[in-house]
Amino acid sequence: VNCALKSGLSWSKVTCIPPFIEVEDSNIDFRKTYNIAEDEKLILCVARIDRLKGQNILMEAASRLKMKFKLVFVGNGSLSKEVLKVKDKEEYHNELQRMVSSKNLSGKVIFTGAIERELLMAAYKASDVVVLPSIQEGFGLAITEGMAFGKPVIGTGVGGIPAQIWPGVNGFLVPPEDPNSLAEALEYLLINERCARMMGKESKKIYDELFSAERGARDHIALYKRLLGEVV
Repeated sequence: VNCALKSGLSWSKVTCIPPFIEVEDSNIDFRKTYNIAEDEKLILCVARIDRLKGQNILMEAASRLKMKFKLVFVGNGSLSKEVLKVKDKEEYHNELQRMVSSKNLSGKVIFTGAIERELLMAAYKASDVVVLPSIQEGFGLAITEGMAFGKPVIGTGVGGIPAQIWPGVNGFLVPPEDPNSLAEALEYLLINERCARMMGKESKKIYDELFSAERGARDHIALYKRLLGEVV
């Protein structure tokens, strides 16, 4: 859109339809599948294992938490052009594995790798908070999916994440590569359960209004009607 506008296209000819998604319920018990106790808070991060996704920052932040928790990373290696950097990918994966020991996170971190969609939906459903600690990001659909399941969300102020997270309403925005701020946001939500539930409800409202498939369909229909009207 920006490129088109810079090339001289009039604003009157531009319509921006934000990304939208649809999620499904799941009957899978994610906690039972991965042996996560009911009294353990479930912190979920859904992203490919890539330095730009900031999993190492989230691990550093989680190491400062005092309550019982499981930190679950869903995703495998990068599927982007970065997949060509095999050595870098392996080094980052090994770095994350070393952090489990060096940060005293043994028994607290789960790497699921890539999982089927029904199990992914179960992960969102079972989580207490959804986190996307990216250094760079496109839109951040993992945040959208977390909101669709009525979860409080934490993300960095990059890419399209700020368009989804309303600080203090449905979650928190933190600076990228800032484990201190991320740890504070996590601790607040995991300790203040009532507040987390309220933020989760707001997440669902924001999703329904702005990022649901129904909203996307309405926007497309309205656009097509306008275009057909102009043609006629």
